Amino acid sequence: MSDTLIVIAVSFSLSSICFFIGILNFVIRKNNFKKCSLKTIGTVIKHQTLHSTEAGHSKCISLVEYEIDNKLYKKDFVINRPIRFKNIPIGHYTKTKIGETFVLLYNPKNKYHVLVEADKEFNKKMSGIIFFIFGAFIMLFPILFTIDMLFDVF
Repeated sequence: MSDTLIVIAVSFSLSSICFFIGILNFVIRKNNFKKCSLKTIGTVIKHQTLHSTEAGHSKCISLVEYEIDNKLYKKDFVINRPIRFKNIPIGHYTKTKIGETFVLLYNPKNKYHVLVEADKEFNKKMSGIIFFIFGAFIMLFPILFTIDMLFDVF
């Protein structure tokens, strides 16, 4: 009986944490993109590919030059672009070419707060969705344990 209650408490706590992280992720991302309301065009002037030996993944970091109020800025970005299957985003790639242009969103109050518009679509939403679904899945365990404890079904 006490083991079941411990499992219920741990599962409920873990699922609540996952729900909270998922919702927090959505709110933070939404606020960041809401603050960055103005657009500019950025051009890739240099890029570097970082290879991860442990996971076998690579990441391309692009140095992007952009202009705001007739002043040039340079910043490193990981530019995520979705890979699609029948118009459904299923992954992303970060490889860029020198001279390639991207739409950047920036905060008019803080010119250094710049986001890539392409990130709005896929990569940033997925992490929140994954935490939210994982939290819902874990929430099933305390419900099933409670049903089993009350009605001795399983």
